[in-house]
Amino acid sequence: MVDFTAWQQVDGRVDVVWRAVGGSAAPRFDVWRGVASDGEFTRMTAQPLDGQPDGNGNLYTWSDAAAVPGTIYWYRLKEASAGPFIGPVPLTPVQHRLFIPWVARR
Repeated sequence: MVDFTAWQQVDGRVDVVWRAVGGSAAPRFDVWRGVASDGEFTRMTAQPLDGQPDGNGNLYTWSDAAAVPGTIYWYRLKEASAGPFIGPVPLTPVQHRLFIPWVARR
């Protein structure tokens, strides 16, 4: 497992992205969410998610449209077939910068 991140977008949703490497069969994962790293987690996916092969393993994405803006969430993954939980990772708010060019007029 590499590149497991959770990014909160401007509209409030959280995009959870991760990559699984190794093995011939792509594992399927469930996403779990909690409000504390050591608290209770709730399964958020109705069905395990499939990855998309991309030459470096399998890339997975899931959007948490139920996320409440301003709430700090933690996300964990669990391979659907078996295995321990992976994570948790906190969400990272996306920060946007506005660039306004300054033009001098004569």
